[in-house]
Amino acid sequence: MTSMIVALIAFACTVIGIVFGWIARAKLPEHHLREESKEVVLASTGLIATLTAVALGLLISSAKSTFDAMNNGLTQTGAKVIALDRLLANYGPETREIRLTLRRNLLTSLQRRWPEQAIDLAALAVLPARPSASTQTAKWASTSASAPSRVVASASEPTSAPVSWVTALSEPAPALGRSGMDVVFEEIQQLSPQSESKRWVHLQCLETAGDLTMSRWQMIEEAQVPIPFPFLIVLVSWLTVLFACFSLMAPRNATLTVVLLLCALSASAAIFLLMEMAQPTQGVMKASAAPLVKALQILLRS
Repeated sequence: MTSMIVALIAFACTVIGIVFGWIARAKLPEHHLREESKEVVLASTGLIATLTAVALGLLISSAKSTFDAMNNGLTQTGAKVIALDRLLANYGPETREIRLTLRRNLLTSLQRRWPEQAIDLAALAVLPARPSASTQTAKWASTSASAPSRVVASASEPTSAPVSWVTALSEPAPALGRSGMDVVFEEIQQLSPQSESKRWVHLQCLETAGDLTMSRWQMIEEAQVPIPFPFLIVLVSWLTVLFACFSLMAPRNATLTVVLLLCALSASAAIFLLMEMAQPTQGVMKASAAPLVKALQILLRS
C-alpha cells in the first residue's frame, strides 16, 4: 500500500470522526454535554492525544533513522566504489575489464533505482574547463611573490576526459545472471599478482569489494522492514477518536470546521512523511542518488 493511499485513508477516517462527533452532539440530550461531562471527555482526549503524539513521534524518529541510514549507506558505497576503482587502476592495465564491469554495475543500479533521473554519460565525462595560464598567474601573483615561478596549466590542455569509458558503457552489456558486484569480486579473485606490491593491492581490492557487497545486502535488508500494519491501524483509530471528541465538545461553525480539517490534514501529512521515510528506495521521498552519480562522474573521468 502506497504512502499516499495510507495518508488519504487516515484523512478520511479523521473526517468521518469529525462528522460523527457533530451528529452525536446533535442527538445527545443536553445534560450529556454539561461541564462535568466535558471535563471527563477533555481529560480522556488529553490521554489519547498524548499516546498518539508519543507513538507518532517514535515512528517518525524510527523512519528518519532508516532514511538517514540509507543515505549514509549510499554515500559510503560511492566512496568505496571510487576507492576500489583507484586500487584496480594501481594494480595494472589487466584490470580494465573489471573496472568496466564496476562502472556498468553502478550505471545499472542508478537506472534501476532512480529511473526518473536521466544519466547523461557524455556530460558526466566532460571535465570542467580549467582557467587559462594568464588567469592563474595573476591570481597567484596577488597572493605570493614567487607565483611567476610556479608551473601553471596550459591554455591548450584538454577539457574533456577520454571517451573510452563512455563508448564501452554505451555498448550492450553481457547477460551476467547475477549481481554485478558478485562478478567484480569473482574477477578480482581470479587475478594472479606476480609481485609483492600487486599482492598487497590485490588484498585491498578483495577487502573493498567484499565491503561493497556487504553494504549492498545490508541496505537491501534494511529497506525490507516496513512499519507494522497493526500499529498504523491503532494510530489512525486514535486520531479518529480524538477528532470525534473535538467535534463533539465544540459547536459547529465555519471557523471550527476549517480548523479541524486543517488539523486532520496535518496529521495525515505526518503519516505520509512517516511512510515515505520508512521506504527510502521508493516513493516521492527517495534517498538521494547524488553520491552514486558523483562516483560515476569520477569514474568516467579517470
